[in-house]
Amino acid sequence: MIDNRPKGARPRETAETRRETTARSAVLGRELRNMYRDIAQEPIPPEFKRLLQQLGNGDES
Repeated sequence: MIDNRPKGARPRETAETRRETTARSAVLGRELRNMYRDIAQEPIPPEFKRLLQQLGNGDES
């Protein structure tokens, strides 16, 4: 089949396509929030704590 659409043109969106896109976006958003929550709950590594303490004290060592 020959595609006569201009280069870069998108196919016409249907209601089903929009629902699928919305559903994928919802799943992606949920997974990203779960990953962020898990990472935010991890303890701060001792090396980072030491660096933060040095920055807070104005130490350059």
